[in-house]
Amino acid sequence: MNSGLPISEVINLDSELQPGQTSVLTFLTGFDFSGLGTYQLDVNLDYEADENLSNNDLGSTVNVWGFPVVEIGGGQDTILTGLPYTLDAGSGYAAYLWQDNSTGSWFDVTQYGIHWVRVTDQYGCSDQDSVYVDSETHADDISALQGQIIIYPNPVQDILNVAVELDSEKEVILEIYTVLNTLVYKEDLLRTKLARTEIDVNDLAPGTYILRITVDQIPHTYMVVVE
Repeated sequence: MNSGLPISEVINLDSELQPGQTSVLTFLTGFDFSGLGTYQLDVNLDYEADENLSNNDLGSTVNVWGFPVVEIGGGQDTILTGLPYTLDAGSGYAAYLWQDNSTGSWFDVTQYGIHWVRVTDQYGCSDQDSVYVDSETHADDISALQGQIIIYPNPVQDILNVAVELDSEKEVILEIYTVLNTLVYKEDLLRTKLARTEIDVNDLAPGTYILRITVDQIPHTYMVVVE
């Protein structure tokens, strides 16, 4: 395997295998197929009463391909920039699908908001990434928040904890949107200085969501991954 030394194992059947019957064989020796590459598996049947030995050999090639990894935000969940702005999903994929159903390897952003892409390689494996594109001078610049917002765990499987600690009492609204900008959760915390809430995400399909926390009409956006 992978140009290494051959590994062989002899497996004895418990009973005769009659025509038309099948048997599932389990190797006793550990085989590691986790590395990317091509593995050759050869099987030889040895049966003393077999009158035709020419059809006792069979082989199969096992190809292990890695999953594609796409990144359009340069490692960031939010990009503060002017428009137009180009998002690049990279070259070499067999197919691309952006949030507007365009299929190029890059996308020209002409409106602020959430943008995402799904790429598929030649083997049919897919990966998806999203990023929030916002203005450098927009009011929802995260640095404008006087206080702190803590979100955990992220990724989340069942309960998303959100803690809001502000310097003074402010109106706080929590919202969760899909990458297609569909509202799936909303909670009005009214005027508060310190708030802690638990959001049950068990009814949400796995994927990337946008958590929007609006503090005195100033929105702050965060990426949340539901597993």
